[in-house]
Amino acid sequence: MAVLVRFTPLILALQGYCMYHVHTNKKGSTWYFIILFFPLIGSIFYLYNQFYADEKLWDTAKNIKEGIKEMVDKDHRVDELLKKEKYSDTITNKTKLAEEFFHRKQYHQAIDLFSSCLEGFNKEDPEIISKLMKSYYQLKQYDKVIEYGDLIQDSIEFKKGDERVLYAWSQYHQGDVDLAQSVFKTYDQQFANYPHRLEYAKFLKASGKMMERQNLLNRMKEEIDHMDPKERKMKSDIVRELKKMSINQ
Repeated sequence: MAVLVRFTPLILALQGYCMYHVHTNKKGSTWYFIILFFPLIGSIFYLYNQFYADEKLWDTAKNIKEGIKEMVDKDHRVDELLKKEKYSDTITNKTKLAEEFFHRKQYHQAIDLFSSCLEGFNKEDPEIISKLMKSYYQLKQYDKVIEYGDLIQDSIEFKKGDERVLYAWSQYHQGDVDLAQSVFKTYDQQFANYPHRLEYAKFLKASGKMMERQNLLNRMKEEIDHMDPKERKMKSDIVRELKKMSINQ
């Protein structure tokens, strides 16, 4: 029963789609009664009856099934992690559960768990703090991103990680544009840090520094043009983003 309640919105959406399809395709009043009084079974039976012969539409029905299966699997995974965390309250189990909540965009739950891991030898663990920063950034709590970023400024993992970019953006959102730029500038190294330098270009546009932005994009393009074809192919995503950013001045 609890499972059915959890998926009530999905069942109602499926029922609504089937009722709409019956109406627009004039499938007869009998289908109205079947779908109305047996929302889940009736809708599934209708989809099977109507779409089985049409491969494209049948693929759509299969996708719906896969979506339901994925939701069930995710809930099962969380339930298992909750059990492990309850009976074995370890840092490893907490962080795994917190990461699952983060992927499900349940950032408050993720923050609570990550925060509870910052104790003892892990009080200033760069990896856990970095994950906390990512969670706070999603909630636009930029002051907390900066607060935790300050704790691990000297960490090698932090200096190389993507979370430092979030730290720079948080400085920007909090009004410290100069400090944000000083962080971004550390990534501006020849033949390196292309994803981070693209973020730097976005920052320069947001800050209205269009000349600096264009110079940065030109330098990155020149570097990639000087690469051999194999290496350039490996940077295809960067090349596409560079072209897009050059067009959207």
